[in-house]
Order: sequence, then C-alpha cells, then structure tokens
Amino acid sequence: MIDNPFNPAPGAVPSVFEGREKEINTFQKMLGDLDKSRPTPTVFVLYAPRGNGKTALMTYIKDHTKELCKQIGLINEITTITATPPQCNMSNMYQTITGTDMPIEQSKTNAISGGIRAFLKMESKSESTQIYGSEATSYFEVFKRTSDIQRTLLCIDEAHTMDRNDLRDVLQGVQQCTQNHIPVSVVLAGTPGLIDVINSCGASFSQRYSQMTLKLLDDNSARRVFEEPFRTNGMSVPHEYVKEVLDKSHNYPHFLQLFGSFTWKHCIEEGVFEKRPSLWDQVNADFEEAKDQMYRQRYNELRKPNLTEAAYEIAELYKHHDQYLPEEITKYLGEINLLNSEDMLQTLNQLGYIWETGRGRYLEPGIPSLMNYVIEQEELKHSRKEIIDQAIHSRLSCDAGT
Repeated sequence: MIDNPFNPAPGAVPSVFEGREKEINTFQKMLGDLDKSRPTPTVFVLYAPRGNGKTALMTYIKDHTKELCKQIGLINEITTITATPPQCNMSNMYQTITGTDMPIEQSKTNAISGGIRAFLKMESKSESTQIYGSEATSYFEVFKRTSDIQRTLLCIDEAHTMDRNDLRDVLQGVQQCTQNHIPVSVVLAGTPGLIDVINSCGASFSQRYSQMTLKLLDDNSARRVFEEPFRTNGMSVPHEYVKEVLDKSHNYPHFLQLFGSFTWKHCIEEGVFEKRPSLWDQVNADFEEAKDQMYRQRYNELRKPNLTEAAYEIAELYKHHDQYLPEEITKYLGEINLLNSEDMLQTLNQLGYIWETGRGRYLEPGIPSLMNYVIEQEELKHSRKEIIDQAIHSRLSCDAGT
C-alpha cells in the first residue's frame, strides 16, 4: 500500500511544495547576506493568517538550506534554525541555536588542597570551542558567542505570542549584530497581529524591518499541489474532481492538504484511482466536517471578545467588494452603531479574520469562506432567538407564580 502523500497537520511541509518561489528567493538573499566576509544580518517579518503556510515555508528553508546556498554559490556553511518563543528566551537561546549548552568556565574550591581553585569546563560542541568566563547578559552576547560556532538564520514561529520584553531584547540584539557584522539574522513569523506586537514592544528601528506576506497559492500552483502526488504514483484525478477541489479549497494550502488526504484515503484502491460517486461523496463529507471543525474554532475565538456581531457586519460588507481601507470599515461599523470600531478592527486583524495583504493598506478576508460561516451562524442565532425568549419567559412566569 502506498503511503498517503498529503499531510494536513499544522506546519507540515507538503510533498509537493509549489508557489513560493518569490519567498524562497527572499530567504536566499538573507543567506547570502550572512555569507559575506563582513556579514550584513537583518530582521525580516513574515505574516499571514493561519493555514497559509508560514511554518511549512520556514521548515522547507531549514531542510533545504545547503541546497539553497549551493544554488547561489555561497562559500560559508549557514545553519537555519526554526524555533518557538519559549525556546528563544535568554536562558534557552544559545542551546536553541547550537544544540549544546553554553560552555562556561566554572570554578570550585577544593578544601583539602587549602583553597586551590580547580577549573571545570562544560561539555562543548568541539574541542576548539571557546570557553567563556561568565554567563551571557544580553541577546547580543548570546548571538556573538553562537557565531563562534556557526552562521545562523533564526526563524521564530508564532512570534506574535512572544513576550514583549524578550522580543524587544532580541530585536535590539540583532541590531547590534548588524552594527558589528555578527552573522545572525532573525525571521519573525506570525499572524497579521504580529506587526502590532512588534511596533508595541519598544525596539528601536522596529518600523524599518522588511515585511513579507504569504498569500494564497496561485491557480497553477494549487492545481499542482493537489494533482502531482497522484501523477507521481501513476494516477490521474478526473478533471471535474480537480475543479471541485480548487473551487472549494480557494487555493488555501491547508484545505488542499485536507482534500488531498481524504481523496487518497477513499479513492485509492490497490494503487488505482477509483472514480465512484459514493467514494467522492465520502471525500466531500470528510472535507466539510474537517473544515467546519476549524471554522467552529475560529468562530469561538470571535465569541470570546464579543466580536461576532462586528464580524457578521463586516462579512456582509465584503459581499459588495473584496477589499476596503481600514477607515472605510470603521466608518461603516460606526454608522450602524457598533461602538469601539477601531479596537474591534484591530482584534479582527490580529485573529486573521481580515488582514493587510501587502497591496497597499487594503484589508481583505483572511481564512477563505470563514465569513460565509459567520453569516450562517449569526443568522442561525437570530432565528433561534424566539425559542430562547420563550424559554426565558416561561421560566420567569414559573418564578412569579411561586
């Protein structure tokens, strides 16, 4: 039995990695800047709604760094590290980058020998590794010490959840690396709210960092991501099935992996693609169930800060046009008497419900077709209001009778 080549798990690199050539070229340039005799490290910001493929992209870069360096003729070995915020606090950063504890010179007094000090060296990556006389007291010092071992491209995922003080200190540390040509660059990746987090952390030059968004795949790339794993194994998917997959997935990477995984599970029998309506119905049923589960989670995120009404009204607004300026949305919300429209818009952006895609200041829908789900749920809630009102009235009447 052939293993299912599709993997909808969060952050997994798809077996066919397509449509990210521009982003890969950007990462290659960062690698090239670290290869110089006088390195020019930098901070780069990557943001997009969940499911657009940020983690997969950075994992791909990590797994293919040697190949990417070779393609552009780099001389020095460069290591790409992917990490999450807990791995990037001061006490963990050295080990996160190098895979070893920082080699610190420790001493203890031998009472028997009359106070003679014996120096103990912690295990290091190689015998030539420098032994340091004290703990590092800044991120810059950590980065400087890691550069004794390797040149590093550090990719911090979920950076929007990072402690503000740690984020500020990391950014200041990379700034010092830039000034002193220390070969450590940092990529911060997160949801669209990452930009607000960076701007609020108090780091110098934070508004000057280069930014890149990760959009949905183009039509040709989306088609290859779905079709190529079947072709590689000597199978073809009927044209009408492919069209349906592309229409329902909206070129959203996570949905393509879901659809591919369920198609492989139900339609492949002994290495042959079976075209039977009953099997394809099961594929669609599983996809809709998985999609609705994700939508429920996102909808519940909107419920907690009482944003469902604003989300509903914005969804209705986007029926008329596919992009709006922030001030146009806040004006619209204000005209229909929704208070705190600026705060609501900021939170919806942080959640990726709407986001700035990099095409000017325009805001566009985030996760595809989530707005349709919000409209359905809000209309369902209003349709059931009478049922709840009757139940409340009945309960209160019973209380009054007693």
